[in-house]
Amino acid sequence: MKIIVVTFTNNKLPALTHTLGFIQQQTRQPNLVIVVSNSNNKNFQRERQICKDKGYLCIQNSKSSNQSGGLNTAIEEVVS
Repeated sequence: MKIIVVTFTNNKLPALTHTLGFIQQQTRQPNLVIVVSNSNNKNFQRERQICKDKGYLCIQNSKSSNQSGGLNTAIEEVVS
């Protein structure tokens, strides 16, 4: 079984760091963590570096700027 975690962020670096820390504490580590960002470009670059340092994927939301758009962006990433 593969586990994929999708989480969303919107210019909230402290909350993202906190969330990713909890993911790392899980007994069963996910196979893939995708952070979908609705953040401005400056914060997106920071988020991407945080994710890269942890081995996670950070992508910008390419759909509508809400949770369903972010989920569609993540699904497209997984199936492509």
